[in-house]
Amino acid sequence: MGLLQQLEGELARVGEELHRLTRERHVLIQQITRLRTGESPELVAASLRTAFGERAGFLLHGPAHDDDRAAVADRRPVRAPVVASVRR
Repeated sequence: MGLLQQLEGELARVGEELHRLTRERHVLIQQITRLRTGESPELVAASLRTAFGERAGFLLHGPAHDDDRAAVADRRPVRAPVVASVRR
């Protein structure tokens, strides 16, 4: 396989990954909005399981999920996770 074919294959793979990540980002934004407007965390978790399947497990376990329940109960805004950016 020549370099051109390798690069074209990689471009196709990256395009598919970008499409998947864009879809996931959209779903996450929707679910964050639902939580901030007072939707039940259990209903949001069910939606995440439907959208992401088994991969939703990493989002739904741990202390952050408990914080969301308390924030909705108190009608406080849910804290957004801190994400470090990496510059190259």
